[in-house]
Amino acid sequence: MDKKEKVQENSAQNDPEHPECFRVTERAVFFLSLWLFSLLALYVHGNFRHFLDIHLMWILLLSGATGILLMLVLAAFFIEILVLSFRRKKRILFYLLSLAPALVLALIGTFFPLALRLLAAGNG
Repeated sequence: MDKKEKVQENSAQNDPEHPECFRVTERAVFFLSLWLFSLLALYVHGNFRHFLDIHLMWILLLSGATGILLMLVLAAFFIEILVLSFRRKKRILFYLLSLAPALVLALIGTFFPLALRLLAAGNG
């Protein structure tokens, strides 16, 4: 390999446009969004397939915890977007639009299980 090719390879790995923490947070948002969506789909599927109530409650507990974790990671991602946009004077509309579906899913994944658990407890 040529010295010039090595420099280009290293510069591709150390992309100044997207620091490593930005990539990790972006991938964490994507993973948690998929995980939360699959948990909510499993809950709906379990309702139709008549899973035991204790299993449905565990799925709700896991989806609520995942929704809270997703909101925390989204908050960190939002702060990173703001810091990067002020440093590089870049447009942040694309990143903010990509956060919107994940935020909606996080809100649904947090408050929907909470409401269902309260309704299922129904002591009166």
